[in-house]
Amino acid sequence: TVMTIKQIITAVAIAAASMAASAEVLADVETQSGGTIKLTDALCPSNNKLMHAVITAANGRFLWGCWTIFDGNVVVIWEDGDKNMYPLKAFRIRDTMRKYKPSPAL
Repeated sequence: TVMTIKQIITAVAIAAASMAASAEVLADVETQSGGTIKLTDALCPSNNKLMHAVITAANGRFLWGCWTIFDGNVVVIWEDGDKNMYPLKAFRIRDTMRKYKPSPAL
């Protein structure tokens, strides 16, 4: 059978959600608008040199992304194509992050 675009998008979203659910959060930060950015230890589905991130808005909306550390900053490439750089020191670092050594992939 041939899948429609909507079915493909739904399947990808379900796969990403299940992967994120099993991922461990390494660091997080509250956004200025009351949301949260979480950096996980799961490999990013679109680039296995980056790790999976999610930003959740205060209203519950969310966006997936891929992250790495570059020059003391967290660089996130969001699924909508936006790229952002955040100071690593702004994040609450969890113990699991302390042993994580991401390789620059940019």
